[in-house]
Amino acid sequence: MELQDKPLDPQESLKLIQQFIAGTRNNIRKSAFGFVFWGILIAVAALIVSVFISPVNQLLLVGGSFLLGYLLPGILLVRKRNEEC
Repeated sequence: MELQDKPLDPQESLKLIQQFIAGTRNNIRKSAFGFVFWGILIAVAALIVSVFISPVNQLLLVGGSFLLGYLLPGILLVRKRNEEC
């Protein structure tokens, strides 16, 4: 979209705002899985660590959850991008 110096009338302004909102919604939908996945992963890991795991094994659980948290969303994101192309 080109930048213009002329003032926008109310209809053009509303259309421009709606386009930006639609674009933002699409961007959020594309990355929503990662945010939800991380939130659930951290909540479950915190619950498991605080209730079931001894302090010695906590490092393995936290390291494994970070590994899983980076790999799984990354793999799914790459597959999704390959399908779109």
